[in-house]
Amino acid sequence: VREEHFCRGLNKASLGVIERAQFVVHLDDASPEDWSTQGHLLMHGDGANRWCDKSFTLVVFANARVGIHVEHSWGDAPTMAHCFELALASELTQKEYRFDPLDGSVKARSMREEKEGGLLRTNSTACVLHLRDTVEEEEASLGGKRTSPAKFKPAMQLSWDISPALGEAIYASWARAKVCIKDIDLVVRCHDAFGKGAIKKMKISPDACIQLALQVAYYRDQGSFCQTYESCMARLFLQGRTETIRTVCEESCAFVRALENPDVPAVEQQRLLRAAGERHQRYTREAMAGGGVDRHLFGLYVVAAGMGIDSPFLNKALSYKWNLSTSQVPPRQTVKNTWPNDDQGDVYYSPSGGFGPVSDEGYGVSYAIVGENRLFFHVSSKRSTAATSSSRFVDEIFRALKDIHAVNAAATASETR
Repeated sequence: VREEHFCRGLNKASLGVIERAQFVVHLDDASPEDWSTQGHLLMHGDGANRWCDKSFTLVVFANARVGIHVEHSWGDAPTMAHCFELALASELTQKEYRFDPLDGSVKARSMREEKEGGLLRTNSTACVLHLRDTVEEEEASLGGKRTSPAKFKPAMQLSWDISPALGEAIYASWARAKVCIKDIDLVVRCHDAFGKGAIKKMKISPDACIQLALQVAYYRDQGSFCQTYESCMARLFLQGRTETIRTVCEESCAFVRALENPDVPAVEQQRLLRAAGERHQRYTREAMAGGGVDRHLFGLYVVAAGMGIDSPFLNKALSYKWNLSTSQVPPRQTVKNTWPNDDQGDVYYSPSGGFGPVSDEGYGVSYAIVGENRLFFHVSSKRSTAATSSSRFVDEIFRALKDIHAVNAAATASETR
């Protein structure tokens, strides 16, 4: 379709404007009132209003909610989350808008106001660019002369030459997209019974605790264990992206089985919980330092494919499905005092982001540890798969967290008697 309809003339020129843009802004007519609906719309829109191969699309809804749709190949979620958080925090701290009591409007502060009125400063000067400093530095470089304000090209409507054949191709693609959209089962919920503050008192890392809760939930939901993917950052290396934390291990399986056995004492369940948590932390550190196996296996596979070598071992190793694909998108990557009163997510927060299931028969689980008392979960699956249900799996996650908390409380109580 591209070669036939977008490689010459008007369509080539209009498509080039979009493809040369750094990102897309979409003003959406929808007004989502809950996290799950907003998550659905940010992930795929209506199938015709997201430019999915652009670096990111900034989506502003009719009810003033905002979010981002991010294409994954150029970067990872924490990178975009860091940028987005910094933008949101700067609006709160720098007072870039002012309220006009005469007409009730909200207007952007002018360059003169920024220079004369100054800004509410933060300590994150290395990360936040202050407009006042920029103006003063620019004036000094030009001998004290004021520069002209930035000029922006006016918005213009892009024109297209839609032939009957191209129209049919577009509608066929839209029809396929709507089928895929209808198949996505996404649920976004907040767990606020307790958060990382209470988990740390259990003497286990919050991420390890959540991963073990996911193992318990999956075992209860499916009656078995499965190959589980958790992403970790490889930023210790130049141009490092991610490595895989293989969550399932002997220690995690032992804890799950013990939790499901009412005859196992709470003290023993707690011991197995902590042992599994320590194993998870150890493998996480190894993966971040280049000690994981999956990127090495993939590298070998690429080399083998490039050299025309058929490797039965690699074919088998890379054929197993990730029926539970998980990722944490950490909030508050900004430096200290970026947010008002150095808020760590207890006042200003969002549910972070999510993604679709990697396997048609499995779940995609993204989670965020927000402040001291909130955990957000984005759970996705395919409606066409009868064995999965995102709402049911979220319920199982919450039940697993509750049981882990109860085990720790019972074990601690028995130790103090």
